[in-house]
Amino acid sequence: MNIPIAELLDSGNLVLTDGNDGNLTSYFYHPTSDILLPSMKLEWGLKTRLNRYLSAWKNFDNPSIGYLTYGIVNTHEFPEAAMRKGLSGFY
Repeated sequence: MNIPIAELLDSGNLVLTDGNDGNLTSYFYHPTSDILLPSMKLEWGLKTRLNRYLSAWKNFDNPSIGYLTYGIVNTHEFPEAAMRKGLSGFY
């Protein structure tokens, strides 16, 4: 039985491993919903269809996910960066 291990690397990345040097997840390389720092990645997974994006707060006092989002979308042949308001394009 492998026990998950959390490790904070010198790069500042928090990595969760399975105990056999297999990374389960890496927290620093992907943004939370409202923070993007240097070396973090916004991406859209072609195979996994995993979409990572940034979102604005609902308002100054309410940090829950708002209506404006920015991320990678694949609406045509090639992925592109887009800002959206709700489900419609906002660019």
